Amino acid sequence: MKKLLLCLTAAVLLCLTAVIFSWVYWEKSPLFFYYQKACNLNYGSGCYKLGQLYEGGKGVKRDYRKAIAYYEEACDLNNADGCKNLGYAYEDHEITYRDGLIKQDLKKAVSYYSKACLKLNDGDGCYSLGRYYQSYKYDYLWAGRYYERSCNLNCRYGCRDLGNLYEEGKGVKQDYQKAKEYYGKACDLGEYATCDYLDNLNKNGY
Repeated sequence: MKKLLLCLTAAVLLCLTAVIFSWVYWEKSPLFFYYQKACNLNYGSGCYKLGQLYEGGKGVKRDYRKAIAYYEEACDLNNADGCKNLGYAYEDHEITYRDGLIKQDLKKAVSYYSKACLKLNDGDGCYSLGRYYQSYKYDYLWAGRYYERSCNLNCRYGCRDLGNLYEEGKGVKQDYQKAKEYYGKACDLGEYATCDYLDNLNKNGY
C-alpha cells in the first residue's frame, strides 16, 4: 500500500512539474521577448517573428488574432514576409477560416503581394502575384511577367513556373530553350523536380 501511495505521489509530482514547465514555456519563451523587443523598436522582422510564434503556438499560446495583428505591423514596417503572410491569409490560408477572423478577399491579397513584390523586391511576393494571375484570372501573359521578375529575384518557384509557360507556350511564344534555361535555374536554386523536367526535354531532343 505504501509503495502504491509513493507511486501515485510521484506521478502527481511529475504531472505538476510538467504543467509548470509547460506554463513557463508557453508564457515566457526567451524568443518571444527578443522578438517583442525588436518589434517595439520598429524592426519589422521582429513583428513578423512574433506573428509566426502566435500562428504556430510556439513559445506562446496560439492566437490567430495576434498573429494577424503582428503581420500587419510587420508589413507596415516594410517587412516583406509580413506582407506575404497577410496575402496568404486573405487569399486562402488556413488563418482565413480560423475563428472567423477574416474573410477571403483577393483584392487585399493582391495588394499585399504587390507591396512585397513591387516595393520590397521580394521574389516570393512576385511569384504569388504570378500565381494569382494564372490561377484566378487565367492571364498567362501577366503571370509570366511576374514569374520572370520572381525568377530574377532568385525565387525557384517563379523560375519553375516560367519554364513551364515557355514549354507549353502559354502567355509566351513556345520556346524549349528558354524552358530549359528556367528549369535549369530552378534546379540550381533547389527546386529539384525541375531537374527532371530539364532531363525530359533533353531526352526528347529539345
